[in-house]
Amino acid sequence: MICRDYNADDCFVLWFAAHHPPNAHHQLNMSDNTLNTVPFLTGPNYQRWAASMQSYLMSKALWRLLTRASPKLKVESTTTDAAGKETNIYTDDSIATLEKYEEDCDKAVGAMRLRLHENIQYKYDKQASPAGLWLALESDYGNPGVSAAYLEFKGAMNTFLPDNADPNQAMDKLSAHFGRLADAKIFIDNHLKALILMAKIPSSMDHVAQKFAQADDVDRRCR
Repeated sequence: MICRDYNADDCFVLWFAAHHPPNAHHQLNMSDNTLNTVPFLTGPNYQRWAASMQSYLMSKALWRLLTRASPKLKVESTTTDAAGKETNIYTDDSIATLEKYEEDCDKAVGAMRLRLHENIQYKYDKQASPAGLWLALESDYGNPGVSAAYLEFKGAMNTFLPDNADPNQAMDKLSAHFGRLADAKIFIDNHLKALILMAKIPSSMDHVAQKFAQADDVDRRCR
């Protein structure tokens, strides 16, 4: 690029535009933002991490790598040298299929490693298989312990219905915490769930709590 007719700032703008196409830059940001929706795996949050990571891998058409065997090379012909040693010649299609599979495996493993907290990431540096990495993480963190259950319960207690706004998102979040507690074999009675929900109702919705409190049939209200 010849810049003799431009000043230094103009030359930089021309160089940047030539080497950074807008579409490519936009796609890179979109890809990064998508992966960033997956939380870092710290250990106790495995259930939430696994659900988010599975969704990410599915959106990138990489999830099936965890259940699909490596494709086999197809022999096109065999040659024999003077010493009698045979060498297989594989079809171009099967070579391309295997290379694509290995490239996708690298993408899946890379995505999972990027969302591991630095305190545990080093433990899985030698895992090159997406299925192997997933099973190792599931084995180490997949059984919810007391700390994981506590985090879910604390998350539920820290969730409040917004004032003068749609409460559905907060209620869905509360329900998700209760669901993950159930996965950890900690079941909360529907009556207690109802009382917790009532305690989180904002002052602008006091009439709803009062109406619930005046009900005679508690079982019917808690269904």
